[in-house]
Amino acid sequence: MSLDIARMDVSDMEAVSALWRETEGIGDVPSAGAFSAFLARNGGFCRVAKEDGVVVGALLASFDGMRGYFYRLAVSRAFRRRGIAAGMVAEATRALREAGADRINLHVFDSNGSAKAFWERQGYRTYEGLSMLTRR
Repeated sequence: MSLDIARMDVSDMEAVSALWRETEGIGDVPSAGAFSAFLARNGGFCRVAKEDGVVVGALLASFDGMRGYFYRLAVSRAFRRRGIAAGMVAEATRALREAGADRINLHVFDSNGSAKAFWERQGYRTYEGLSMLTRR
């Protein structure tokens, strides 16, 4: 078996969306149009992990000119605890740093303890005193 971590592209969208739907703690899955637009702007930062050509992991990432952002990290349940998530994060981090990101931010649902623990193992810390506000 061969695992590859590569830049995500539009041909990965269907498989990545399916992975997100089966992954607890991800939240809503973007529409095909929104996903495609995101990749058009940020595809150089997003990563996908494939085992023998099958998507087993995905990470969206973006850069706003100052900061990098991570969204929707997921690894298929059968492939967890193999370093796949950490590998995708490392590669996306490298791309964001090369683009000039001086900080990388992310959101984790309070109820997703395993995600919080993962990100803390990667060196991320909760930013105390900051609240996320959103509007639809």
